[in-house]
Amino acid sequence: MKVLFTIKLLTICLYASAWITDNSADLCNRNFSEIHQDSEWLMQMDPNLEYLDLCHNNITFVDSAAFQRFTKLSKLVLSDNNLLEFPPNGTVFLTQDSLTDLQCDRCGVEKIFAQSLAAIPMLVDLDLSDNSIAEIAPAAFQSNSMLKVINLSKNNLRYIPSEMLSILTYVRVLNLSANALLAPDQDKPFLESRTLEELWCDECGFRIIYYETFSKLPNLDRLYLRNNKIVEIKTLAFANHENLSTLMLQNNQLSSISVVLLKKLNELCLDGNAIKLDCSLVAFLKVSKFQCSNTSAVGVECLTQTTTVESVKKYSPSTEIVSDLATTSTIEVLPETSTVQPASSSVETRVLSAETVTGISDAYISGYLSIIFLVQIGAIVLLLLVYLKMKKYDTDSAIDCYAENIINPKPFRTAIY
Repeated sequence: MKVLFTIKLLTICLYASAWITDNSADLCNRNFSEIHQDSEWLMQMDPNLEYLDLCHNNITFVDSAAFQRFTKLSKLVLSDNNLLEFPPNGTVFLTQDSLTDLQCDRCGVEKIFAQSLAAIPMLVDLDLSDNSIAEIAPAAFQSNSMLKVINLSKNNLRYIPSEMLSILTYVRVLNLSANALLAPDQDKPFLESRTLEELWCDECGFRIIYYETFSKLPNLDRLYLRNNKIVEIKTLAFANHENLSTLMLQNNQLSSISVVLLKKLNELCLDGNAIKLDCSLVAFLKVSKFQCSNTSAVGVECLTQTTTVESVKKYSPSTEIVSDLATTSTIEVLPETSTVQPASSSVETRVLSAETVTGISDAYISGYLSIIFLVQIGAIVLLLLVYLKMKKYDTDSAIDCYAENIINPKPFRTAIY
């Protein structure tokens, strides 16, 4: 009996060794399999606990009310429990009013149901990266209005509901990288959020960036599109993103890029796309924009003045109204001439022989449409002036009187010979 008591006491002391003075507990690698509200080791813990780490266990089940007695618990780490998933019947995963940070990366989550996170109302930071998530309910985050950072990278997502962030008024960062088949269908909006500032979509299978693709993300500031298969960025794709400052496009298949995009960004990385600039444009483009994360500098080659300078417009597809924004040109990207240099080396600028730039860009077409529109307006104005002139003559009393005497002469008047 004394032996059993001693073993039990040593066990409690072992768990107690994980507790530290700042109300946090590290219980990683303890071989836990199930966590219940009345688990003995859990009942021995300080009710004022604020941080609990349960990583690298064998947890397969967590009672939704397991941590309710910890009314100050703000951060819970369940990482690297690869058999742990949200209840497959769609019920609540956890009920914890105080929790603001939940980390469930490298677990076994396959689907986020509408109620999975509904009982964690104060959640701010959510990490569900490196799971097997293939589906997200449109209302998955409707009860988490405080969310600011969401990490859904390295999952099996093929589609995300475009409206899943629309209710979140504080969301700032979303990471969707390494969902290889996630790219949106053609020219449909990818996501809707008026507050999202930072979007990570590395390795997501994007091929063409349309005007509509990110049109519902007006506050976007930093966009990461590295290691995709992008062959084209439409000229007006980011025309209405006034806050966009950083665009990462490393290792894509671009053949051209709009100069107006280069002018408006503070940081643009084109490493792996072998960019060539028109020599006349190099003067107003900061070469530092082509430095990628301070690890390499792209050798920027320039062409003689052969590109077509166009008028870039702000475009609204619903009204088809255009307005002057800036002057742009198309930069040809020739992959076979890429030059990557170490960070310590300077950026090299070389003048090559003139090459013909072919094709008609979107801005070129929109310029012609603008001219046609102005001609139509001029024709309408001209017709209006003619009409007003005719109206004036129709009301001239002297002309009316003269016409009446000719058509209906008075009987008492005789001609004078």
